[in-house]
Amino acid sequence: MVNVTRLEHHGWANSDGRWGAPATRSRRIVEEPLGSGEHSYYVVDNWARRPRGWAWIDVAGVAVDAEDRVFVFSRSQRPVQVYDRDGFFLDWWGDDVTTTAHGITVDAEGNVWLADTGDHTVRKFTPDGKPLLSLGTPHQSAPRMGGDPFNEPTRVAVAANGDLYVSDGYGNARIHVFSPDGEYRFGWGSPGSGPGQFSNPHAVSIGPDGRVYVCDRSNRRIQVFSADGEYEEEWSGVNLPDDLAWGPDGNAYVAELLHRVSIWSPGGERLAGWGDEGCTCPEQPPIPPCPAERQAAGQVIGPHGLAVDSQGSIYVGDLAETYRGIDRGSRALQKFVRIDA
Repeated sequence: MVNVTRLEHHGWANSDGRWGAPATRSRRIVEEPLGSGEHSYYVVDNWARRPRGWAWIDVAGVAVDAEDRVFVFSRSQRPVQVYDRDGFFLDWWGDDVTTTAHGITVDAEGNVWLADTGDHTVRKFTPDGKPLLSLGTPHQSAPRMGGDPFNEPTRVAVAANGDLYVSDGYGNARIHVFSPDGEYRFGWGSPGSGPGQFSNPHAVSIGPDGRVYVCDRSNRRIQVFSADGEYEEEWSGVNLPDDLAWGPDGNAYVAELLHRVSIWSPGGERLAGWGDEGCTCPEQPPIPPCPAERQAAGQVIGPHGLAVDSQGSIYVGDLAETYRGIDRGSRALQKFVRIDA
């Protein structure tokens, strides 16, 4: 039996402080556990109190800052929306700077980085959307698979020294490294399936150990490199990894495109997960019906972006509309809260 606790409706504040239209439907906590053992979670359904009538369509990316503010990067109007940890709406921006939302990163200083596959750029903003830096030429791609930046870049990671690592991406097979002020330093990668090669480097992340972790999506693995780009190891057993984030426990949390969320130790041991473990859907159309395409609360159809807050709660953005033609509504972004042991 699934136990459900209903929570009250709340409104949202306009920029001048007046209360506006009520937010979307009441939240509910679905206490059916997901995951296993000490890595068990419940989902907070309808977590985000979006202003009424504001659609997400698809949530391509999600990031959390040091104050646990949640930055939602969606393929809709008002593409960057900001919520607090409890789901209250705080702010929005980005209509005039976004073509095709993809990856979002918040660095240690609170700056927001957007990777835009539609206009082939990576851009840096203040938390309230003021532009600070732009890499790439808007709407001008580098030659496909040529190695130069950018051709549909997917994600940015910021190292402790401020260096920028960019995964590039759909039209390239490369990791590019820039200085903090945007000067190109070096890069690595080429098309293929060998060590240090990529088939859609879909996300890049800097681990607590300072190493570089790349979601090599179509090769169904996570490759691990030194900060200088030297290949060190790879993790297998991921089903089209889309995004990777680190939790306060030091573990890696992975969004796998084919219906899975998984948790990994720093040494590459799979600890837990949920979704359809036996899914064999192809990556590209035509895509036959799949038993993993369940739309219930807590289920993920096309998980694409993922973040973890300071309390260990997981936020998963779903690209179900683009990937499967399924409108998930409020479940295009779901929050999973760890169950205390």
